Amino acid sequence: MQHIRATRRQAGFSLIESLMGFLILGLGMLGVTEMESHVLGASSDSHQRNAAVHLAQDRIEQFRAWCPSGCAITFDDITSGSDTPAAQLGATFTRSWTVQDNTGSGQPRFKTVTVNVSWEGKQGDSTDLSTRQVILQTKISAVPLAVVPPAPPSPPGS
Repeated sequence: MQHIRATRRQAGFSLIESLMGFLILGLGMLGVTEMESHVLGASSDSHQRNAAVHLAQDRIEQFRAWCPSGCAITFDDITSGSDTPAAQLGATFTRSWTVQDNTGSGQPRFKTVTVNVSWEGKQGDSTDLSTRQVILQTKISAVPLAVVPPAPPSPPGS
């Protein structure tokens, strides 16, 4: 006598398959949250660096706005110094600037201004704070802008 076995079709997932699926899904979600944490830390670092650049540029623009007389700042008032701007974006910034007076060799007098903005910050999602800094440098002429003739207009079609 021959036994004919009835073949059954599987109608769903086994418990082991379901558990493996949840494990893979869980590991994927864990990776996504770790990546999000790193992106948020890097974004914070980027915002702080952007604020530091603006603080340095602001000091340079204040020096560039000097005028011969009757203004808040003259060319001789451009000297080295430092200050502590208001804290922003969770960081306390320290701004210092050095001014080097350049004279001689037949060229107009000018000053080299170097602005350094530093703050304590984190790199990405790391927990250790380290000193970060932005340094901008420019040259400021002793010839007032009002004395410099404007550039000629460019010819049409160029």
